[in-house]
Amino acid sequence: MRNLGKLDWRLPWAPFFVTCMTASRIAWGQDEVDPEEVAPTDIEESAPETAAEPVDLEEDDDTTEEDVNPEIAQEKSPTQPPPSSNTKKTSPSKAPASRAKKAKPVKPVKPKVDYSKVPWTYHQKRCDLGASLGVGWINDPAFDLFQAKNAHPTLGARGAYSFFTDGPLSVAGVLRYESFGAQGEAREIPTALRVHTGTLGAEARYHFDPRTYAYGRLGLGLWYAESYLGEAGDPMRMHLEDLGFSGDISLGAAVRVAGSPDGRVRAPRVHVFFEGGFAYNSALSLVYEMSESGALRPAPVDLGALSMAGPSLALGAMVSY
Repeated sequence: MRNLGKLDWRLPWAPFFVTCMTASRIAWGQDEVDPEEVAPTDIEESAPETAAEPVDLEEDDDTTEEDVNPEIAQEKSPTQPPPSSNTKKTSPSKAPASRAKKAKPVKPVKPKVDYSKVPWTYHQKRCDLGASLGVGWINDPAFDLFQAKNAHPTLGARGAYSFFTDGPLSVAGVLRYESFGAQGEAREIPTALRVHTGTLGAEARYHFDPRTYAYGRLGLGLWYAESYLGEAGDPMRMHLEDLGFSGDISLGAAVRVAGSPDGRVRAPRVHVFFEGGFAYNSALSLVYEMSESGALRPAPVDLGALSMAGPSLALGAMVSY
């Protein structure tokens, strides 16, 4: 309303302001104006026409400065950036659906199981098949007929079945096979010896945990020996065959290296074992005879007896189920 009041006294001075602006533009050479166009009479005549329209300030008391002067309204209004043409409008109904598609299902976390606290059923009650490599010692001087050293390599195999369990204890029946051989010379005559031993025994086991156990074994059985004097293919070659009693006692330990740790499940498992023991075998009588296919039948050659008792060590692996 105050701006409208100021506008009333400015209107009579409008011709004067127009004349001054025109004169300044002519002076600077910016425009050439026809004097007739800016004659004072014309300006004076047009001035009353502009001022002849009084503004009724009392008709609308609600008129504000913004209604009269749009520039003031534009200055007071908050600046809003123009909408960008690159802005993509997303539908609120489609947003949750797209998020639901991208969300990955959460896999349930399996709780960790302490297998030492679950039943050890099939860690103890099981069948075993295994093989071993070892070394044995024969301290009898008669063994020098076949080998200068007392130590000889051994090859073994075993099978077992656990038939009794009670807490950490278990008992298994064990069937073992072991073989060793030696070759040498006696008075420049080639000699050879091969011994096969089979025993059946019981093995008591104490399980420290589902992976490790210690055991002791006692076995009884038989041995079969075969020996030769002379070169192969020589008609004068002599040989012997004999059968005797065998027994052994061993202590060892085994560790599971592969297979299921859950003793409630019957599954294949692999164990590595190491054992040491002492074997007692009845003496082998070294009495050689000529074979029936020989050209001559001389008297038997008696070289005494060989005691095959001695300590042994073995390292092996077995698969249990």
